[in-house]
Amino acid sequence: MIVTEWTREVDRIALAVRQGGLRVIGVTSPDHKSGVSALAFSLAKTISLSGTSTLIVDLTGVPDDDAKDIIWRPGVGGAGQAIMRRADGIDVLRARFDATTRFLFNNVEQMRQAFSEELKQYRAIIIDLPPVCAGEATRISGVAAAAACDGVILVCVGGRIRREALIGGTAALQAAGAKVSGTVVNDVECPTLGAEFAREARRLRRFSPKISGWLERKALANNFLN
Repeated sequence: MIVTEWTREVDRIALAVRQGGLRVIGVTSPDHKSGVSALAFSLAKTISLSGTSTLIVDLTGVPDDDAKDIIWRPGVGGAGQAIMRRADGIDVLRARFDATTRFLFNNVEQMRQAFSEELKQYRAIIIDLPPVCAGEATRISGVAAAAACDGVILVCVGGRIRREALIGGTAALQAAGAKVSGTVVNDVECPTLGAEFAREARRLRRFSPKISGWLERKALANNFLN
């Protein structure tokens, strides 16, 4: 499944997740700054609005020397006290760790146990994962955490991702036993012709707002241009 313009496809992805019976969904990328967190939180929000109890687990943090007083450790417990609720109603559990405790998050079986037992009150868990090909040994392993998920969505930036990076990222996930459920192409750096025409139409707004708005809507609604 390859999806373009992912911001307009979140509903479709959420439906596919629910129909597939997947509870723990990881979102990652072969590279940094690909829109992984934005997609993860949008997906969690959409699933939550359908009446499903949903949790975001954010594993993208950096080592924290003051993390020793944090309650939650996968397989150890304390998740309930560490969960925070955002203003939009989404529950968030952020990983805080140091050089020693990060290995708890890299333990696939321990993470699976945490999802199934410590977080059993949630019917949907969306994992905001680190990049799978990032060579940062001090962070949580995106590949290991992905292997603990029921399915993984790989996010790539159109026009920037290199074929070998995409192939390498997919291979790394599969080698670890992660199930890649789909690939999302984020075209933020690669606008469609329709988006380009819409941008040009907006230049006319100061002279003729009605015509400008009509041209913009037509450009964005045209399937051939988008």
